[in-house]
Amino acid sequence: MPQAWAGMLCYLMFGAGAYFINAWNDVEIDRVNKPYRASVKGLVSRDGILTATFFSYFAAFSIAFLLGPVVFVIGITVAFLSVAYSLKPIQWKGRGALCPLTLVYTDAVMIVGGAAAVGNISPLVISLAIVQGVICFFTAFAKDIPDLAGDVEQGVMTLAARLGVKTSRRMLLPLPLAALTYVFIPKVSVLGPVLFVVFLAALEPLRRNDYSTVFKRGVQATIIENALIVAALLI
Repeated sequence: MPQAWAGMLCYLMFGAGAYFINAWNDVEIDRVNKPYRASVKGLVSRDGILTATFFSYFAAFSIAFLLGPVVFVIGITVAFLSVAYSLKPIQWKGRGALCPLTLVYTDAVMIVGGAAAVGNISPLVISLAIVQGVICFFTAFAKDIPDLAGDVEQGVMTLAARLGVKTSRRMLLPLPLAALTYVFIPKVSVLGPVLFVVFLAALEPLRRNDYSTVFKRGVQATIIENALIVAALLI
């Protein structure tokens, strides 16, 4: 159990580092897309964000080192891709399909890394990682569509920017079906129909072209998804 909590904290810190480095890089983009952010309002300096990034990654790598080589190597790949996603000259965020695929990898591999922390990489874990990776691919469009204005203005051509709003909107439609594939995974199969409804409800604002609300509901649906999976595995 201590290893499970340590693994969770480890990947939370990797996630925090990725969030901070992206926030540091996107200050100008966020002036258009998210003017309410503390970094845009000047409530947090860019140096402060870099400091938070450093301490997040330092904590993450320290815990990963203690949890073993598999967790540590996975952590290295997650940290590298998080930096490559946000920062020039690589900035995979602006390289079409590499944008959602980077998010898919980091989301899925952290599930595997969490299992590695407790020494339990099983077919069940791999199946969960694959399904969550597929769901992450579609939810990436929910994240990127509301940000199109600022991304295009700054020359960051995400896959959503390249496809345009109409096609990107269509890419959201298979999301409930992706969640339904949980029916094929033992121990969590009962969650398939439930999560189908949850993600279908998340897409309801599409009828009003309210993409920001779709993204917020998508995040909420993902939290419900993970909570139900943990509950199902503990029963």
